[in-house]
Amino acid sequence: SLIYRSLLKNGDTVDFGAVSVGNAHMVIFTDDFKSDHIEQIRTKLSVAEIFPQDVMIDFACITGEHSLQLKTFPLGRETSVSSGSSACAAAAVAISQGRLTSKVQVKCQDGSLDIEWGGGRNELIMSGPAKRVYEGSILL
Repeated sequence: SLIYRSLLKNGDTVDFGAVSVGNAHMVIFTDDFKSDHIEQIRTKLSVAEIFPQDVMIDFACITGEHSLQLKTFPLGRETSVSSGSSACAAAAVAISQGRLTSKVQVKCQDGSLDIEWGGGRNELIMSGPAKRVYEGSILL
């Protein structure tokens, strides 16, 4: 993961790590989930043309040597309660930037996931509980 700086239309900048774990992720580190800072950045990014296709915007707050808290926003949408790909992306960016060491516990709104990664081309290994969040049917 590289650290990128993007200039938004209004002149603001945002620093982020970009990674793909099957889908594109923009990981932004923050110290405070409670401030309106996250909403301001998310709103500005939703109209920016940084990525030509959808991207997951992941806000990560380091909470310990092996842990972070995560808030995920699919571009143009409200927050997601949990995302395995976002947990993997945030952990990989944090490890590659030297912010955390593996094994990382990622705390999402709806639970925690453990992510292990040795760096480079090694596999990302995610473990944690799975639970049903939706059930439905469709007529074809």
